[in-house]
Amino acid sequence: MIDRQRTREVVMPDKSFVTLAELSQASGLSASTIRRLVRDERIPHLQPSGKGGKLLFPRDAIERTSRAQGAGSVASARLAGRRPTWMDNNP
Repeated sequence: MIDRQRTREVVMPDKSFVTLAELSQASGLSASTIRRLVRDERIPHLQPSGKGGKLLFPRDAIERTSRAQGAGSVASARLAGRRPTWMDNNP
């Protein structure tokens, strides 16, 4: 006889994960910047409900990203594009 009852195991993340809003507040980065880092796969994250669901991050996500890049901060990473003229050293 086939057991028709299906059990669904739900894996709940532990308290070492924070939401996008909490990470944004703690790191000083905007939510859109953090989403861009997620899109570019430059920051560790978890999306338990699948694509389009809530994003969760390890509490030390920013530190991990900084260590991986060898930079002091994620915000200090060089962005793509032309350098603004006001940043040139030429007077």
